[in-house]
Amino acid sequence: MLRLLHTNVLDAEADALLLTIDGQARGLRGNVAHAFQRRWPEAYEDFESQLRFPVPLGTTVRIDADTDCPWRTILFVSTLHHLETLDDRARHDVIRRGLRSALDAATSTGLRTLATTPMKGGWRLQTPEAYRTMYDAWLGSPLHRCGGSLLVCCLDDREYETVVAEHRRLQST
Repeated sequence: MLRLLHTNVLDAEADALLLTIDGQARGLRGNVAHAFQRRWPEAYEDFESQLRFPVPLGTTVRIDADTDCPWRTILFVSTLHHLETLDDRARHDVIRRGLRSALDAATSTGLRTLATTPMKGGWRLQTPEAYRTMYDAWLGSPLHRCGGSLLVCCLDDREYETVVAEHRRLQST
């Protein structure tokens, strides 16, 4: 089930949390990963210390750690990049491959519920088009077929309304 939630992803109840990173080097991460690090600095350090760089663009690394945060599993997804040479098609492909990689990792290791935010690749994609790409990746995933859940969390009111409207549009076509 694909669920849209108007909440902070760091408050979502899920088996695992997806955090986006630039897989080229340690410390290059998305806003949610920065917020996670501020809320649970020692836990973030435990998870990140297990990452081996580089992480190829569009791939996922599953990390497990026994920490004081709500998740024992973090899926680090390499979707951020500092290469301005990617066109829109390639940007969508990175999001699609990254999310599909995360969903495949979840399915193959028994995770049933994943939490994330709209995967916009930093500032590189607009919310509706990013969500459309995520929706397509979700529909083709084994986690979807076996009854798992993807929680797409939006803290911002406007972003949540945009995602809900896009979701309705996609379901009506």
